[in-house]
Amino acid sequence: MRHKIIDKSPVWSGPTLIDKSSDITSISCPTTTFCLVVDRDSDALIYNGFAWPSLSLIDFVGGIDACACPTTTFCVAVDGNGNALTYNRSIWSKPTLIDKSNDITTISCARTTFCVAVDYAGNAVIYNRSTWSSPDSIDDNGNINTSTCPQITFCMAVDDIGNYMILEPSR
Repeated sequence: MRHKIIDKSPVWSGPTLIDKSSDITSISCPTTTFCLVVDRDSDALIYNGFAWPSLSLIDFVGGIDACACPTTTFCVAVDGNGNALTYNRSIWSKPTLIDKSNDITTISCARTTFCVAVDYAGNAVIYNRSTWSSPDSIDDNGNINTSTCPQITFCMAVDDIGNYMILEPSR
């Protein structure tokens, strides 16, 4: 007997307005019932699995460029003035200057104890749950656009001219 194969590919929902007044820059969802969205107006919105209940102004210094949430109780957002803000359950920290010379473009967190933020000029800073490292130049050739850290032992960043850089344990 032959079985008919039914294609059950995922289907995107239609566009649904979250925030009509801003330019959303990043989203991070550690679960299907928790997503964080940030925007250039320095706002954060948290999805609870059904709706986006409230908009919170989290940064009075500069627009938020990126966010990363390894869990539902810990997120990091970075702004265009070199600041990072952390979220712990329901409270946002004040902006902390982590890179005084450059616009941070991306952040990735493998865990609540390990995040890497990268700026447009090719510098990276590492968070270890209590402090940020000094900026470390990782790319003098191009502008870093994005990065990912799936594990604390491996991160990758890419620039806009086709280069990639890897952070991995010393050999």
